[in-house]
Amino acid sequence: MADEGFRLPGSSYSELVKIIQAYAKVKEDASLSEVSRAISIHTTQISRNTGFLVDIGVLSGGQKKGITPPGRQLANALELEMPDEIRDNWRRIVQPVDFLDKVLAAVRIRKGMDRPTLQAHIVYSAGRSKTATVLAGAVAVIDVLRAAELLIEENGKFVAAPDSGREPYEPLDMERSIPPGAQPRTPPKTPVLSTESAGVSIQIQLQLQCTPDDLDELAPKLRRLIESLSAHPEQPSNPK
Repeated sequence: MADEGFRLPGSSYSELVKIIQAYAKVKEDASLSEVSRAISIHTTQISRNTGFLVDIGVLSGGQKKGITPPGRQLANALELEMPDEIRDNWRRIVQPVDFLDKVLAAVRIRKGMDRPTLQAHIVYSAGRSKTATVLAGAVAVIDVLRAAELLIEENGKFVAAPDSGREPYEPLDMERSIPPGAQPRTPPKTPVLSTESAGVSIQIQLQLQCTPDDLDELAPKLRRLIESLSAHPEQPSNPK
């Protein structure tokens, strides 16, 4: 039985991306006209996509909508054109969506679908009529799943990606960002000591913990350590 009422996008994936980026730039609760001015796309086109973006958790709100934290992270990745982060953020957004999970399950059960078959399946499962806008939205859904690398195109067919066991992308904890006015601290480099003995090169990496008062004595100690590592062992005398 078809999933009644799932709202598909109303335009292409590229336009969907522009709308997501626009909502990340405008104020928290923005009207369609405010978003339209930000990206020069007509309010009708934006309206055709907001239902889908709300259903997948990128936007929230009523007549005026704002971008959600997951949506903002996706928008930032899209703006910076960071492929890994785009994939992982899309994946985090779409995987909990029951409708999209069922689309992937259908592809998996059939061991792949060509584009027209998958497009028709998405339209039917969403409970929609085959209009030009709805068909374009079905293609956008395919492209979203491809951007998440949950769908892979092979030999003219789309197949569900196997579970790669890849660690999910972890966004930065914004609450732990650098406080206003503070200077970022560069992590101290760990010294690497090198020596060579009997034709074998050895590198030793040290982690140092010391107070400022210890710095004056640190250099001589390191120098003595390097010299002791570099010293050749005495060769035993040959018995006569």
